[in-house]
Amino acid sequence: MTNSQVIRAWSNGQPAHSAHLSTDGDKLFSYALCIGEWRDGLPVVFNYTARADINPFGHRVPSLGFYSQTTSHHVSLARRVGYAFDKDNPPTACSCCDPGCPIGHKGDCRSTATTWLSRVDDIAREPLPFCDACADDAYASGVFANAEGAAS
Repeated sequence: MTNSQVIRAWSNGQPAHSAHLSTDGDKLFSYALCIGEWRDGLPVVFNYTARADINPFGHRVPSLGFYSQTTSHHVSLARRVGYAFDKDNPPTACSCCDPGCPIGHKGDCRSTATTWLSRVDDIAREPLPFCDACADDAYASGVFANAEGAAS
């Protein structure tokens, strides 16, 4: 099995292995080092490369230290399907607390946040994290705008 096939299996929650890359469907290993795992329905990749990274959500992800060129390559492949986060700081949960949110969580959404929105009446306040579904509803309500204050 190729490394790309192992990554694809991990993204589908299935066990697989190649010479130095393996997964039990939940965790992803380069040699014996865990370089990724599923958290709250999101594939999370740990940055075992020589440099810090910026994930798709705009968060700086520090390097956890260079392990080997092969492991760096495995991390690079895993980033195609997963998101880099700081290993000790898991993804942020959605902050939606609207009991009328049509997503159906009745004001207690705990999905992984992927978007940060600011209240249009208080742009100077820290942006709040939302999952995609709640962000769409919050933005459509007119109460929130993207973190820069412009339409997203």
